[in-house]
Amino acid sequence: MPANSSERSFLDRIAREEVESRRYRLCDKITPGLGYDDRLPIRLGLSKNTIRKYVNSGLLQAVKLEGKIIMSESAVRRFLDPIGFLLEAQTSDLEAA
Repeated sequence: MPANSSERSFLDRIAREEVESRRYRLCDKITPGLGYDDRLPIRLGLSKNTIRKYVNSGLLQAVKLEGKIIMSESAVRRFLDPIGFLLEAQTSDLEAA
């Protein structure tokens, strides 16, 4: 158990960075060994066809790599809760200052 607030803050930051580094793929199978479900349809709660439409229209910010659609955790959060994402980003900027 962390001994002080500085140590807790450090551990919180490490956990946050681990989550922020997650990537999700437009696929049917989980990638083994990641420790989280990387299927984009599961994360977004949308069908693969809807995700493709949203990516092609620019509504979803994703990367197409070797024919596969890949999306970052921050892009997922921005799509699911745009206002909350902006508020979180502003709070992070204030804490860093």
